[in-house]
Amino acid sequence: MRKSTFKRLLAVLRLANAQLKAYQADNEYLLRETKELRARLAKSLDLSVRSPAFEAGLGGRTAIGTYRNDNVGQFMEHMNKVGDLAISVSPQVAQFFLATAVKADLECLYAAGPSTEEEARRRAICEWMLTNEGKLRILAGTESWNESARRDFISDVLSSGIDTSTQELVRRSGEVARTHAPRPHGE
Repeated sequence: MRKSTFKRLLAVLRLANAQLKAYQADNEYLLRETKELRARLAKSLDLSVRSPAFEAGLGGRTAIGTYRNDNVGQFMEHMNKVGDLAISVSPQVAQFFLATAVKADLECLYAAGPSTEEEARRRAICEWMLTNEGKLRILAGTESWNESARRDFISDVLSSGIDTSTQELVRRSGEVARTHAPRPHGE
């Protein structure tokens, strides 16, 4: 084999090897993305925030069931959609969704004023996270640590006054548990 032919073949092999490595890197990237999408799909299929225990309300008070299943449930469902939006559309759209729809959900969760100074501080931090550019980028990311940040945020919100709002809804509710009509003594 001539030296020039050998050099041409060697150059072709090097080019083919470089192309093969690029394809391999693409395949590895696609494999990771497929795993992530499958995990999100499984989560969306398995996660249900509606609780049958609250469908008829709490102690006959249907406002509590509505608050828990609709308001709190919708907030959690929206938070779980943020990662899907970031992957399927863009992180910027996910940030917009957080700063608008999710923030509106959050504001509706506080049906009563904070019961303590600590609770007021926790609420303020949760609200701030949905207005701060850096925090929105973290919550709207596509990596597994961003998913952990969203999970932690949901937990923080659930610890920032949901119980106070539930107690206030019970206190304000004019509904009472259904009971049998009182009978006169002796009947």
